[in-house]
Amino acid sequence: MSIEGDEPVIQIEDEVDESSVPSSKRTKTSMAWEFFEKFFDDKGLPKAKCKNYDKIYMARDGGGTSNLIKHSLRCVGRGNGSSYPPLDQEKYREKISEVIVKHNYPFTFVEHEGIVDLLCFLHPDVKSISRNIAKSDVLKLYRKEKEKLKSYLQSIPGKICLTSDLWSAINTNQYMVLTAHFVNRNWELEKKVLSFIH
Repeated sequence: MSIEGDEPVIQIEDEVDESSVPSSKRTKTSMAWEFFEKFFDDKGLPKAKCKNYDKIYMARDGGGTSNLIKHSLRCVGRGNGSSYPPLDQEKYREKISEVIVKHNYPFTFVEHEGIVDLLCFLHPDVKSISRNIAKSDVLKLYRKEKEKLKSYLQSIPGKICLTSDLWSAINTNQYMVLTAHFVNRNWELEKKVLSFIH
């Protein structure tokens, strides 16, 4: 067959390997089944049991596996062959206190839903803390740093000079800072804030 002025159209027949054609049935299964065993309860309903723990979920055909996947993501690290290192809760709380101080966050920062979700995602064993606990942890960090500064200043071989600075802001708040200046053991000039009053 040809159209005026065009080359004739040639038909090519390809042999199709029928085994390579995908069937209409889905053969893939969810990755969740690596962590669950399927069984039927007394009433004949399909259930899924976690291989690491005795947690049991519904497992209807065609019902989806998102609940199983959520559990397996939280659970995988807790069984044998843990993918999560053990969590040092005290170190975690100390780091949260450092973040609050460094970025001047409010104590309620630890109760923000997004932060709680993020921390639980990063490690499933994280225990969320309240703003009152965050406040006491920040005060504990303050006392610890104050003691470190005292012992550091006592170890200085030379003299320590103190300076104060006073100023007021546009909104009439007044401030005073007391700073220690000294030369350390490596002959480097250092300064440390001893007190800040407003």
